[in-house]
Amino acid sequence: MEYRQFFEDTFTLAKFSELHPLFVHFPVGLLLVFGFFTFLPQSKKALLEPAMDILLKAGVFFSILSCLSGYLLANLEEMNSSLVQQHQWLGISTTLVYVALIFIPKYRTYITGLATILLLITLFLGTIITHGSFNLWKEKVIRSVETMLKKPIQAPVDSPVKEPIDTYDDEKEEAVLPDAVEEKPALEVSQEWIKSLSAQGVVVTKSGEKANGIVLNFVNVSTLDPAILDQMMLFKDQILALRLNNIPLDKLALEQISQCKYLQNLQLANTQLSDESLLLLAQLPRLEQLNVYNNPLTDKGILALQKCTSLKKLFVWKTKASQSALQELQKKLPALRIEGGFQVFTKPDSIKK
Repeated sequence: MEYRQFFEDTFTLAKFSELHPLFVHFPVGLLLVFGFFTFLPQSKKALLEPAMDILLKAGVFFSILSCLSGYLLANLEEMNSSLVQQHQWLGISTTLVYVALIFIPKYRTYITGLATILLLITLFLGTIITHGSFNLWKEKVIRSVETMLKKPIQAPVDSPVKEPIDTYDDEKEEAVLPDAVEEKPALEVSQEWIKSLSAQGVVVTKSGEKANGIVLNFVNVSTLDPAILDQMMLFKDQILALRLNNIPLDKLALEQISQCKYLQNLQLANTQLSDESLLLLAQLPRLEQLNVYNNPLTDKGILALQKCTSLKKLFVWKTKASQSALQELQKKLPALRIEGGFQVFTKPDSIKK
C-alpha cells in the first residue's frame, strides 16, 4: 500500500508539469547544435549526417515533452497572460516545424533557418516569463559591474528606464476595478523598492498607471525570508496580484498577506496552507481569484470562504475538500467558479461571459 501511495503521489500531472524547466533546456541545446551543423559546408556536413539525425529526433522528442509539461504548468498555475500564450503557441509551432524536418529533408536548410529563428524567439519569451524583463536583467548587470569596479556608472539622462513587461496582462484587466481605483491611495511605488525586491528574486510589474497597482511574482524565491515580506508590506495597498506558489507559508506570512486589502488575485498553490489560513484570507475584501491547489485543506477551510463574497474563481484541485462542501460553497456564492481538476462546479448561467 505504501508503494502504491508513493507512485500515486510521485507520478502525477502536477509533478510532470514541474519538469518543464528540465525538459525545455535539453531540446534547445540539441536543436541549436543541429542548426549549426546544418549550415556547415557540404564537405564537413556529410560526415555529420548520422549525428544530425540523432540530434533532430532527440530534440523533437524532448520538445514534445516540453510542450506537454508547459501546457499543464500554465493551466495548473493559472498563467493565462498574453505573454504566456504567445510563448506557448510559439513553442508548439516550433516543434511542428522541426517535426516537418524529419519528413521533408529536401528543404532542410530553409526549414532549419525558420525553425532556429522561432526557437530563439520562444526561448526569449520564456526567459522574460521566468526572470522578468530584459531591463531588470540589465540593471542587475550594471549593479554587478559597479560593485566590481567600485565606480558608479551613470545612465544617460535622455534614456529613462522603461517599466518591466507585465506578464499578467489578462489578470491586470480583471484586477483593476473602477471603485478600487477611486479609493486607492495615490502612493507612488519607488524604483529603489522595485530594484530591491527584484534583486531578491521577486518579479515586480506594474498593473495600470492610474491605479498605481503592482503585481508581485515570487517565481525565483524558494524560501520566504521575513525581511522580504516586511519590505513588501511598505506598499501593501498597491498590491493587486500576488503569486507565491511552491513556497511554504507560515501564519505570520499569511497574516501579512491578509492586510493587503486591495489584493484581487492570489496564487498559493503547494504552500502548505491550513484551514486556519483560509479564515485569514477570507477577510480580503476585494479578492476575486484564489488558487489553493495541492494544499491539505479540509471542508472547514473551504467553507470559511463563504465570507469572501467578492470571490469569482477558486482553484481547489488536490485538496481534501469533499464534493458536498464544494457544492455548499457554490450554493452560497452562485457567481463563483470552482475548478477542482477535471470537475468544475458552476451553476448554469451564473457567470457572465
